[in-house]
Amino acid sequence: MKNGKRHLIIGTAICAATMLLFLAFSSRLPENVPIQITIDGSAENTLPKPLFVFGMPVAFAVVNLIRGLSLSRKENATAYSFYIVPGIAILLSILTLVTALHM
Repeated sequence: MKNGKRHLIIGTAICAATMLLFLAFSSRLPENVPIQITIDGSAENTLPKPLFVFGMPVAFAVVNLIRGLSLSRKENATAYSFYIVPGIAILLSILTLVTALHM
């Protein structure tokens, strides 16, 4: 794709920007942030707050880079396909924050 590099950079920046969202709420987050909730509403898996705040955005960015590099090799890749992972990263970030702040 002609503009694949630009879309890849923007998408990765969006994924990394989730760290700003986490930092904004870090003082209100519990020391162990729930990342998996069971059907009865209890936290099954948690991450320590620093790993959550800094590790999750890095993981999002790495996944986006892998996906974006494979897309940039395709001639028929559409621009919106570069923003699927960043969109999922934002959605997961918001859902996790809402869950963690209400536990």
